[in-house]
Amino acid sequence: MVKSMENTVFVRFDPTPQHKVMRHELEDIFSQMGPIKKSSWINTKPATNASTEATSGPNAENAQKELNNSKIQMEGNNYTLKVELASLSGASSSKGQREKKQH
Repeated sequence: MVKSMENTVFVRFDPTPQHKVMRHELEDIFSQMGPIKKSSWINTKPATNASTEATSGPNAENAQKELNNSKIQMEGNNYTLKVELASLSGASSSKGQREKKQH
């Protein structure tokens, strides 16, 4: 069974932070858009990619609309958030392409 990703957004910081971004910092940013079910870092080096799972699809969509390309400040540095709905990302589209091929 494939887990639904409709409530998930992928997050990237631009430029890459020189300090370790803590999970609570990520959750503080995204909880402004609604309750968060889960947040996690995606294994990349350096760890600049993360995901958050909202408790509902509309909260995830709102986070993407409101926070994508927003400017934030952490540790005295300015960053731009790049936020993408997981349901529209390459991972989901490749899943959709596999499903189409099966029909």
